[in-house]
Amino acid sequence: MVLLMLDLYRQHESLFARAKQRKTVWQKIAYGMQEKGYEQMTWEGCEKKFRNLKGTFKSITDNNKATGRGKKKWPYFEIFQEIMGDKPAMNPTAVEVGVIDTTTVTHGGVSQTEEDEPGGTLSSAPGPSTRQNRKRHQPPHWFTDFASQVRDSEQRKIDVLKEMQEENKSSAPGPSTRQNRKRH
Repeated sequence: MVLLMLDLYRQHESLFARAKQRKTVWQKIAYGMQEKGYEQMTWEGCEKKFRNLKGTFKSITDNNKATGRGKKKWPYFEIFQEIMGDKPAMNPTAVEVGVIDTTTVTHGGVSQTEEDEPGGTLSSAPGPSTRQNRKRHQPPHWFTDFASQVRDSEQRKIDVLKEMQEENKSSAPGPSTRQNRKRH
């Protein structure tokens, strides 16, 4: 069944590039399968089967490209290799994605994130990426609350230590007579 479907796909492959609706090409493939005795095959079934086979082919191709892994075998691998060849879906071209540099600027006590866009201009217009960057760079609320509690606790400890230091200074005896002689 798979070999027949792949053979029919190859026969109609050129139509996929020209077809406004891929459905019509899959209907032709399904009709060809029905003529060969596979009456239960619909165009949706053919399309789904091909999509699954394509996923298996991609998975095996990726596995076989990885170093240190054993090569996987699949009975339809060579046929799919002929069909897919160097199509972008199987061998996507590498694309460099620009990095957006974010800077937080404070205006009148209000923090605002500005982005240095690839064109070199700063933008403070709230777009989806700006909101996502803000969310991504802010700690969760539970962490902020916890950090605030820790700061308050540490400040209370510092205050107590300062009080103790002041008490020690006021209750400590004055300088010894030997120290007084050195000063004069």
